[in-house]
Amino acid sequence: MQPTRAAGSRRRQKKSNSLCIVLLMCAVLMACNKISSPEDYVHWVNSEDNGLTNTKYVNGLRLTVKYLPSEYMAYQELKNLGKYSAGCRDSIVGMYRKNLYFLLTLAPDERKAAGGDVVMDNTRSYSDYVDKVMMMNFAIEHYIAIVVDGRKIRPILATVENTYGLTRYRNIVCVFDRRNNALLQSADSYDFEFNDELFMTGISHFIFHKQDIDDIPQMTFL
Repeated sequence: MQPTRAAGSRRRQKKSNSLCIVLLMCAVLMACNKISSPEDYVHWVNSEDNGLTNTKYVNGLRLTVKYLPSEYMAYQELKNLGKYSAGCRDSIVGMYRKNLYFLLTLAPDERKAAGGDVVMDNTRSYSDYVDKVMMMNFAIEHYIAIVVDGRKIRPILATVENTYGLTRYRNIVCVFDRRNNALLQSADSYDFEFNDELFMTGISHFIFHKQDIDDIPQMTFL
């Protein structure tokens, strides 16, 4: 009977060790999927290896589309508040989770000779410049869409960040209503389409996979 008992004890020990290893691996994976500083989070999102930032170069322009996580958008607002309660934090995070956010950046192609303000690209007159500014500030949402299953979904808001002429590029924050759109909720990927009638670069597509979005690390600083 003694050898049988000893063998059973060894089997139980092996099972216990295996369980400990599995739990340790889970803990390591969970720790690796967390980011503890805003700087590291921005670096992670900006890395094209993670699938959240896509760039195309077309006719002397650099077109970049970046997925902006809802939690990071909430963090930016909470940071401006300074002090806030847990209830306030949860309310703001919940509000931002209702939508999808993308950042479209229009800039000169930095690989070529340095130029001026991107809005001046191919601008022939002051009237042409004014038309571009007006289109960018008041009608840009008509040239942007997310395409899912062949259907185009327009942003509920597209806002140009005011740079006061101090930058060569322009940032456009695009907001899509996810809560009230079943296609956006069920899609496996998002095809961000920009039909460029500002600089006449044609139609550009930027693909974002939901799996990459689901793999975004958890913020521990929120």
